[in-house]
Amino acid sequence: MRIIGNFDDLEKDIIEKGLCTHCGACVSACPDYNIEWAIDDRPRRDQAKGMCENCTECYDSCYRVHGHFIYDQIEQLVFNRTREKNEPFGIYKKILAARAKDPEILKRSQDGGIASAIGLYLLDKDLVDGVITTGNDDSNHHWKPTSSVATNRDELLKSAGTKYYIAPILKMLKDAIIDMELDRVAIIGLPCQIRSSRFLQKRETDLSFAILYHIGLFCTHNYEYKTLSEAIENHKIRIKDVEKFAIKNGNFCAYFNGSNMTFSLKEMKSWVPNFCQYCNDYSAEFADISIGSQASDEKWSTVIIRSEKGNQLFSELNNEDYIETREIVDYSTITKNSNKKKKIALNY
Repeated sequence: MRIIGNFDDLEKDIIEKGLCTHCGACVSACPDYNIEWAIDDRPRRDQAKGMCENCTECYDSCYRVHGHFIYDQIEQLVFNRTREKNEPFGIYKKILAARAKDPEILKRSQDGGIASAIGLYLLDKDLVDGVITTGNDDSNHHWKPTSSVATNRDELLKSAGTKYYIAPILKMLKDAIIDMELDRVAIIGLPCQIRSSRFLQKRETDLSFAILYHIGLFCTHNYEYKTLSEAIENHKIRIKDVEKFAIKNGNFCAYFNGSNMTFSLKEMKSWVPNFCQYCNDYSAEFADISIGSQASDEKWSTVIIRSEKGNQLFSELNNEDYIETREIVDYSTITKNSNKKKKIALNY
């Protein structure tokens, strides 16, 4: 049975309950530009107007509505089959370690720079017109992530590096496809964003037909930007002076001016947004290619090639000398982290 709702229902059932994953799909789904992303990091509609009275697009396009995202259906859509019991972190063809060969990508990236290498390859070879991803704020909030559309190398490189908070990147679908008139786009996003985009494809929404590739990023959870920023600045360090964040040996590390500070991950549990606690997807299980760092050496990326489209793309990337690869023998940490996240979500 189809559940019918409008933005009022979306607020009541999803946003107010902390189930909204800040993907931004509802903003792009609105046919009348009535929903916007507000300063408090949530979708807002000042008042019902125009088409709102009889429109259910925002509610229909939210993958978090109970009964909307059905695993078997999405797996069939993406992989032409459903997962087996022995596939704890989703369907895949192979797992390996990889590293970009472009020195500028490596300088700017968190690990092996594979997400940036893929984005650059797609643009260089004219396989897409733009890459929708997470960028950096150019103001004093340097590490606050923003939604961006990269159409060239410089714009793509500005988005490199892990942000540890979420930006509503799918709100850029409307900007990219309608305003910028881009016909073909790729999505580089977190597991929740990949799921949302796949659900739009399952619904066959007008904008979803332009999405050609889904590149997913491993994610344990995010941290509230305001809380993280205040914690760093309490140590007399401006967050805009931080050069890199990383998680090592149970600590969250911020690097700046040749030095670093650390926070215990246990200490940071209260900084995790509520919606992250409900998420059971660690390794972007519905992407064409998933990328993380667990199970590979430092300065390398772990790559899970999932779909046939992802397999073909990665082979081309390798053949064109954009990357180098090596074997991963033990990837049990991916299974462990995936199971742990599923357990937390189940018990939340």
